[in-house]
Amino acid sequence: MRTHQYPVDLTDEQIEEFGRELDAIRDEVFDDRGERDRAYILKVIKTQRTLAVSARFVIYASLFFLPA
Repeated sequence: MRTHQYPVDLTDEQIEEFGRELDAIRDEVFDDRGERDRAYILKVIKTQRTLAVSARFVIYASLFFLPA
């Protein structure tokens, strides 16, 4: 028996089961995070900061090539 207003043809029990499956996937992903993920995030942060500093240097250096 449907008591929801969603535009799907699922019973309340099927929707609850789907929610439990999504929760299980989320928990599995959160439990799997570790040192490898931490290292990747730190590498991305370092790369972004390096690119930002490099871009500022290029902008500053380009000022010397402007016509007088």
